[in-house]
Amino acid sequence: MEEMNHTSMEERTKTQRRFGSAFVVWCIVLSAMSALSFYELREFFVWNKLPLANQYKPPMSIDELLDRRWQEKQEYKLYQQTGMKTLLPIRNELDYRLFRQINLEEYLYGQDDYLFSEGSIRAYYGDDCIGVQQVLTYAEKTKLVQDSLKKMGINLIVAFVPGKPTLLPEFLPRSVNRFKRKTTNYELFAAACSEKSLHYIDFTAFFKAYQLISDYPIFSRHGSHLSFYAECLVVDSTIRYIENLTGRDLPDFTRSTLRTQTIPKFRDQDIWLKAQRYCLNTSTSIRIAHFV
Repeated sequence: MEEMNHTSMEERTKTQRRFGSAFVVWCIVLSAMSALSFYELREFFVWNKLPLANQYKPPMSIDELLDRRWQEKQEYKLYQQTGMKTLLPIRNELDYRLFRQINLEEYLYGQDDYLFSEGSIRAYYGDDCIGVQQVLTYAEKTKLVQDSLKKMGINLIVAFVPGKPTLLPEFLPRSVNRFKRKTTNYELFAAACSEKSLHYIDFTAFFKAYQLISDYPIFSRHGSHLSFYAECLVVDSTIRYIENLTGRDLPDFTRSTLRTQTIPKFRDQDIWLKAQRYCLNTSTSIRIAHFV
């Protein structure tokens, strides 16, 4: 019994030492980060010769104070106008890793690590629909412009490009899935273009069908625009449409070597670039295609 008690006490002591060492390291890290922040804050005001008391005097209303908008504006202003902005990517990274929260205005975290803009979600549900009469008015004006330009030897082409929720509704945040879809601007404009005999390319309908057989994603997880691969398809299809419309042979769009990778780049991770995260090169399970 004495040997067992002695062994358990040794194990308990080792565990306490580990926790103690980890606590000391964490305190050192926090102290270093705090020192860096205060140093850069001091350097900012000393360099610009600005008194701290005169820096932050934003207008404040009761409504903004109660719904935290004023606090968020102040926090963003402090980060942007002082040296503390160097810690912003680290804070954003921790918020994402721990709470799956992206500190980026008008963007939402969806399912399976997909990110969406609030504007594209509103368009998908028809919340920004302007109505049939307004759409018909725009279509008639566009028809007049198209006919006028045609007399001058110029062709006007309308292009419909899909939003991310239109092709990936199953990955939208669960909080918006309860909403009912209404008539959208895309549906009304596509019908009006057909009715008024406008020249148009419907890439929304095309990609809805194409994504079922495509080996590569039309939208990346962390991008708000069409993927680079999909953009190349848009360019090629547009050139072919113009050739059929005008009867002219345009220079061919040549796609060179196709490479795939799990780390998105450039516009395929444009939301991450805006979010100012610490680790941008986030690998995904989906292979992204690039022409090089």
